[in-house]
Amino acid sequence: MTANAYSIVILAAGEASRFGSAKQLALYRGTPLLQRAMNAVLAAGYRPIIMLGAHRQAILESPLLDLTGAECCEVRDWHSGLSASIRAAVRHPEVANSEGVLLLLADQPEVDSTLIERLLNEARRFPHEIIASDYNGRSGVPAVFSRAFFSALLALEGDQGARALIARSTHRTLSFPGKLGDVDTPSDLNN
Repeated sequence: MTANAYSIVILAAGEASRFGSAKQLALYRGTPLLQRAMNAVLAAGYRPIIMLGAHRQAILESPLLDLTGAECCEVRDWHSGLSASIRAAVRHPEVANSEGVLLLLADQPEVDSTLIERLLNEARRFPHEIIASDYNGRSGVPAVFSRAFFSALLALEGDQGARALIARSTHRTLSFPGKLGDVDTPSDLNN
């Protein structure tokens, strides 16, 4: 991690039931989705904290991934929904002691270091607001949450992700046209 006070967490604990297999290992332009997310974080100068759950063992044992420089954390209650990963992330000691956390998903293959740096630069300018990404007319992750929002993140339940918190909170958005589509099904990898 660089000298600033933010942590970056990759949420990769889901079962990917619509995808039908370990989506985190699916190849996009020759690189596994999770590796692409890790590479973006590393290129921005941070150590990725990766939340793993349903496919944890397959991910840790995959010869397709280079987990060097990342910290992998187990989300034991991943089956209770996305909120479990977010709560586990906020409770992580590095995150809990940081000024804020950037949450991103492993299945947004076009997220790159430039996008990460833009979000964090905006968070430094507006440290008391959520800095969210805008795509398809909606605000969501990747997004930066200052520590003022940690208790609200810890209160999320079920399959409720950070988008619900963003929607009901003061936030700023940055647009990244065409960059933030996520992968839900194998056919999405070809789009």
